[in-house]
Amino acid sequence: MSHSAYNYSTPSKYANKISQPIIKQSPMKGNEEEHLVRTIKQQVNIDRDIEEIKKQLALKVDFNLLDAFRIFDNKGRGYINKLELELSLNDLGLFPSKDEIYLLFKRMDKDNDGLLRYSEFCKSMLPQSSEYASIMNNRNPRYSSQDDEAFPFEYDTKRIFIKLLNKLLEGEIDAEALRQ
Repeated sequence: MSHSAYNYSTPSKYANKISQPIIKQSPMKGNEEEHLVRTIKQQVNIDRDIEEIKKQLALKVDFNLLDAFRIFDNKGRGYINKLELELSLNDLGLFPSKDEIYLLFKRMDKDNDGLLRYSEFCKSMLPQSSEYASIMNNRNPRYSSQDDEAFPFEYDTKRIFIKLLNKLLEGEIDAEALRQ
């Protein structure tokens, strides 16, 4: 007897279920889904812009992380609090609300101890690209004194740094809207 003589098939009880697509209705009402998609796209664009600005800063020969942090840590303690962040941002011409300061600080303060340490600041300022991060990490600070009133960066570098800080604030505002 050959195997071809036994031509039979066993119907599967799952055959009909597999072939039919499962369609689920979104729990969102009206245009909520469109709004969510738009917000996520906006957040992705902001994150892309932040990364691009970080790369621009990495290519600025006068920019370094220690001098950037010293703009905020004018007491030289190695950490800052929310008020010091706010006052320094104000000095740079940025005037975020208390809620926006809270959101930015929360993003940067990885250990949630209420202090933004230099290492946490660096992590939030470094580009994700290892090549650009290496450039930024290997740059030496000016070692200007804490009492030095001169801004540590050239005008264009300062402008890009402020642009980065502003974009970080914008990103946190949008991220909070997405969480809501």
